[in-house]
Amino acid sequence: EQYRPIPESKLKTIMDPGMLDREEALAALGGNELLLARIYEIFIKETPGLMKKLEQALDTKDVQSVYLLAHTLKGAGARIYAPLCTQAAKELETLASLETLASKEDWDQIFDRAQDVLSLFGNLIEHLTPGSSDQ
Repeated sequence: EQYRPIPESKLKTIMDPGMLDREEALAALGGNELLLARIYEIFIKETPGLMKKLEQALDTKDVQSVYLLAHTLKGAGARIYAPLCTQAAKELETLASLETLASKEDWDQIFDRAQDVLSLFGNLIEHLTPGSSDQ
């Protein structure tokens, strides 16, 4: 399978400050564009499944699963140098790490932050996906 770097026209749409630090990711890989393209492809392939599991954990109010999935998403964001996604997932992980939820407001806060995480990761996947509408 042939991996190609993201076209410049598409890069401009995801280069909002904090969304994706492509230059830092590329530097960490020694400038290997094909390897970076492969890492993005893996992110695009695997992250939607994690997001779906997070939605299911939210539906069942399974705070332990929310915690574990937030941790996993935090790592996924960090691997591709997506600081906004990574920070949002870290905040969700911290919220969900509470051993017991003291009130409905605690769960509401987790739910709201999880929606932010899903939105950020969803937008990033859309922009990284070859053939999406903004290419």
